[in-house]
Amino acid sequence: MSTDPAQPRPSATLILLRDGTAGLEVLMVRRAATIAFYGGAWAFPGGRVEPSDCAEGEGLESLPAVKRAAAREVLEEVSVEVAPEQMTWMSFWVTPVVRPKRFKTWFFIAEHAHADVVVDGSELDAHRWLTFDEAFAAHRAREMELPPPTFVTLTELARFRTAAEAIAAFARTEPTHFLPKLVLVEGGAVSLYQGDAGYEQADAGATAPRHRLTMIGDTWRYHREQGTERPEIE
Repeated sequence: MSTDPAQPRPSATLILLRDGTAGLEVLMVRRAATIAFYGGAWAFPGGRVEPSDCAEGEGLESLPAVKRAAAREVLEEVSVEVAPEQMTWMSFWVTPVVRPKRFKTWFFIAEHAHADVVVDGSELDAHRWLTFDEAFAAHRAREMELPPPTFVTLTELARFRTAAEAIAAFARTEPTHFLPKLVLVEGGAVSLYQGDAGYEQADAGATAPRHRLTMIGDTWRYHREQGTERPEIE
């Protein structure tokens, strides 16, 4: 039996933002409990890149094909049409090598000012427009399970006041790449990301700079300090 890590499959995620009366809101969708990968968790619409998303001469990992996959998935899953040219690339996530099922996922953001969202009832069974404070509160109360990439993404977006501000900030920066290394610690775990002082040795005790997600019980915190580039708010 091979001990080589599973090869990650290309996939795309689209984060829909809108300016609500209580502040910037994000569309969250609940994955059906029957899905093997994070079933029952709340995340964003998305799925695998398919050969049908590729134009002639394009591979599954070409950016145009990945954007078409994101557009197709969001239409299939929540009945929202978003053109690929309206998407801004925010980040790139690769599932840790220890997982038996792995993905390499392009995360895009786009604005969707309307309320016309209908989940497919198959892969997804619920949706909510939430402010970031509401999403974090639901997570702390264990009302909403958030996968680590979703929590990190929400934290990055929570710094912005409007959808236009968030999109403009990420449009002028390079997307952050994440290949997590999970380290078990007392009371929980730490997910280390590139740029963290402990990343190479998988050492959660390293001090600075930090680029990590600490997950201790119900208290999760994303740290991103000097040495790891991030977009600034003007």
